[in-house]
Amino acid sequence: MRWEDLFADLERQWEALGESDRQAEVAERTRAEFARVRLVDRLRGSEAREVGLVTRGGQELTGELSRVGPDFVLVSTGRHECVVPVDAIRSVRGLGTATVSAEAVGPVQARLGLASVLRTIAADRSVVTVVTTDDRAVSGTLQRVGSDFVELLEHPVDETARAAQGRGLTLMPFVVVALVRRESP
Repeated sequence: MRWEDLFADLERQWEALGESDRQAEVAERTRAEFARVRLVDRLRGSEAREVGLVTRGGQELTGELSRVGPDFVLVSTGRHECVVPVDAIRSVRGLGTATVSAEAVGPVQARLGLASVLRTIAADRSVVTVVTTDDRAVSGTLQRVGSDFVELLEHPVDETARAAQGRGLTLMPFVVVALVRRESP
């Protein structure tokens, strides 16, 4: 009887050790998997949620995370739509726990980046305010968008681009853009 107790005890210890090893393995794999998650994947998992966002320029936005692209987010604040380059995001509050990879959203949405969004805004001639990473705000109409820069015809929000013709263009590299706010008509 004594030997049976000893073997039963050894088997329990072996099973407990195996369970402990399995739990450690699961925890390690979970950490390794999460290490591959990108910021845009976390942001995509919170589309349609109310978030609070702070840019490198110190701009604070609160609104619905309407769209997440590979290098930008669109935040709808009620009065404005704000395009924020992912590189200009300093912090985000209010994210859910979900993560959505680029593969899960499809090839078109995963590839339409900041330049594509800004070209659309330029094409519809919307008046915008561009806030830079040093918290300078410049209003006007986007004229042309390159692969890593935008040209803005500066003018007051209440003036049309046609009235501002003849004034110079301001070129801004994407790296200095903290947000582009489409002004309400």
